[in-house]
Amino acid sequence: MSTRKFEYININNDKVRVISYNILSHIQLNIFKKHQISCKKNCLLWEFRFNLLKKEIINLKPDIITLQEVDNNIFPILLKYFSTFGFIGYFNKSSQSYGNCIMFKKDKFILLKKSSIDYNKYSKLFLKKKKLNHFLDKIDRRFCSLVLKLKYKKNNKDIFVTTVHLDSNIYYEDIKNFQAYIVLKYIDKISANHTIPIILTGDFNCLPISSTYKGITTGISHNYFYMEDIDYPEPFLKTPKQFTKNKLFSCYKKVFKREPTFTNYSYNFKETTDYIFVNSKIKILGALKEINKDNLSKFKSLPNNQYQSDHFIQAADIYIK
Repeated sequence: MSTRKFEYININNDKVRVISYNILSHIQLNIFKKHQISCKKNCLLWEFRFNLLKKEIINLKPDIITLQEVDNNIFPILLKYFSTFGFIGYFNKSSQSYGNCIMFKKDKFILLKKSSIDYNKYSKLFLKKKKLNHFLDKIDRRFCSLVLKLKYKKNNKDIFVTTVHLDSNIYYEDIKNFQAYIVLKYIDKISANHTIPIILTGDFNCLPISSTYKGITTGISHNYFYMEDIDYPEPFLKTPKQFTKNKLFSCYKKVFKREPTFTNYSYNFKETTDYIFVNSKIKILGALKEINKDNLSKFKSLPNNQYQSDHFIQAADIYIK
């Protein structure tokens, strides 16, 4: 596994390190053959993957860990291991057999509240209000979220940490866009219109050119979906053009002036879908450099004997103002 270093644009000794990682559900790994192309039998074993996972995370020395695609039966194993390094953790499962988790250093943070975004409830309320009931069946897509309200002990500031996993189906770009809209409306509400620091991480299953990404980072979604060669199930669900008046900032875009070339490296899909976003109450200090493409040229896909997931870990250093 190659060594990745941090790039910094600001320096502050009072930094908090946040990581986001889709660790690849072990159930998904064994169902889909695409995950097994570059992986011999031994690296399909959970024990082997877990050994790589814990080394990779601990070597980064994070303060906040956000993970996606955590199998229901795997979370207790993760929590038991990371608790020995001073972490407390919480889990929220999706409608499937895996979900998201957030772990944080108990010597730095205190949990004030744990919740999740009731996507189905808010979606149905929105559609009924807009008289778009014909989309009710279409919105019922995979969505998972976990929201923790923490108190940062060092300056006694409250902070929200949210991690999400949006739907991955390429046929539902408009629903993915709608899911992100619901997330941002929820964040607006809980943060008292962004007077409280916000961290939003996850696998958004959208590219930097997508309406979903633009809605998050500019506040304005164009409701344009890049689906040229696909028989898309129209009509599209159009969200309000204005996602939010309080746009979020990508840590990687701020540090490197662009997103990574890819954060997902599977057989037929090598793109960027994972992000760490923050609001204006947080100062971005630095981020973990992307994987060197030359180191990956020999691999058709991930996972393999060196990388335990089909995604790459993302990490950023921030300052809570």
